[in-house]
Amino acid sequence: MSHIYELHRFVMNEIPKLIESRVLDVGCGHGIWGFLMRSERSGEESYIVGVDLFKPYLQHCKKYRVYNDLVLCHASKLPFRKKSFDLILACELIEHLSKHDGYHFLDDIEKIGTKIILSSPNGFKEQKAKDIPYTEAHKSAWGPPDFISRGYKVHGLGFKFIKIYESNPYLWGFLFYIFTPFSFLVPDLGEYLIAKK
Repeated sequence: MSHIYELHRFVMNEIPKLIESRVLDVGCGHGIWGFLMRSERSGEESYIVGVDLFKPYLQHCKKYRVYNDLVLCHASKLPFRKKSFDLILACELIEHLSKHDGYHFLDDIEKIGTKIILSSPNGFKEQKAKDIPYTEAHKSAWGPPDFISRGYKVHGLGFKFIKIYESNPYLWGFLFYIFTPFSFLVPDLGEYLIAKK
């Protein structure tokens, strides 16, 4: 799955040291999160599994050997036993599922993981590109109440009322960092959300 690079610092800050941990990266895409976990969170000795529905992404990950194992499956049908993982990471994934499948996905990961970290746009994020893979299409909107009602702690990033990323990415990046301290405390203001449990 794709994501904005500004998420890296904030998501990685939520991930603990991963010494000999079992980690599941759902919606692993090109393996960026797997690489960051291995290089920045002492994940060299960890067992990290990447899951994605788009086979070319998994082929890319296999080429660079970021993950110990790769699984081709839909996020709402994860084939793992209860408490199989110490950490489950699902960045920019849940909005690609229908709301029904998204709640089913949350049920599943809450059973199979001890610690969970998710990220999502705050609300429905319109997509412009017409040639995106079918797995990249946004299908649902998620907000802080959706996660808080299930016991997640939620932080916002950026400011959802400024929509200038494509027209002026430099100004958007500047404003993203200026507003994040406020939306971090009041997640309803954020353009993106990080939810952890």
